[in-house]
Amino acid sequence: MKQGLEGRISNGNGHELRSAGERRIAGYLDAQGIPYEYERPLLVLDQDKPRIWYPDFYLPELAIYLEYYGLAGQPDYDQSVQHKQGVYRAMKIDVVPLFPSTFRTDWRGYIIDSLQRITERRYRAVKRSRNGYRMARSKYG
Repeated sequence: MKQGLEGRISNGNGHELRSAGERRIAGYLDAQGIPYEYERPLLVLDQDKPRIWYPDFYLPELAIYLEYYGLAGQPDYDQSVQHKQGVYRAMKIDVVPLFPSTFRTDWRGYIIDSLQRITERRYRAVKRSRNGYRMARSKYG
């Protein structure tokens, strides 16, 4: 079954996905028991204007997005990917980017490693802020 990116492909769990790559990702998340929301609306500030974007997968238990860039390698598309990633960074939205080339590697490990890295970074930030709070509290009684 061959479909274009704009076509819809069912993953068997009630989600109508846009591509075979998204179907692979959804299948993996389902197999691992990782809950997700498909194309959950996200309000972003893009060039000083509020916009609604629809990242591919939102993992509510982790507050992390997975975004599959299925047309990577096309200059205009690649430029829009860079723009999108810049907006995500500026807004401090954690997004794990996936590309067709990702599937040529240990993509499952890449997803898990990325989720772990983000979670550990957040933990360290909370720990630092907690230590800072303790120091300030002891200093000022």
